[in-house]
Amino acid sequence: LIAKGQPVDETKQGRIIFSFDNTSKRTFEENSSGRVDYKANNTIQSVKKDERIAIIKKSVLGNPGVNILGIKVEPMPPKEAQLKALKNVSTNADNTEFFAEKDGSPVYKHGTISVVDIMQIDGNLSMAIGNINFEGTVSIEGDVGDEYSIKADGDIIIGGSVGSSKLIAG
Repeated sequence: LIAKGQPVDETKQGRIIFSFDNTSKRTFEENSSGRVDYKANNTIQSVKKDERIAIIKKSVLGNPGVNILGIKVEPMPPKEAQLKALKNVSTNADNTEFFAEKDGSPVYKHGTISVVDIMQIDGNLSMAIGNINFEGTVSIEGDVGDEYSIKADGDIIIGGSVGSSKLIAG
């Protein structure tokens, strides 16, 4: 043995864990006849009132190590995750749990989280969004083509024309 060191136990950085999918991953499934409905993939997330929508996991400082020269090596300093509650979101006493104050869609932007009860679509409803099932009001600035399905617990407001689609408003 020529040299021996002790590895550093790495620091676990703070992080935010969402109870909803904040990425727009699209998955498609075949039906029994082998057809894929590309509009059936709803990428819009909905949450219910009082539902926990996010938690912050605190960072954990790692343990120092020793390099092969016997010099102490410190772990990386911890970074705490930051999240600020905005509209229609409440937190617990130590701001580590976030709850929806009303039914709607969670929105995470630039370190803030809010819940909106109006889903605003600027432009036409397209396959990038897909069919909509939303716990509030849906407002579409443009057109809705054929064979879409929109279900809203609130109102449905469409600024353009509607093709042969199914619309259900609360």
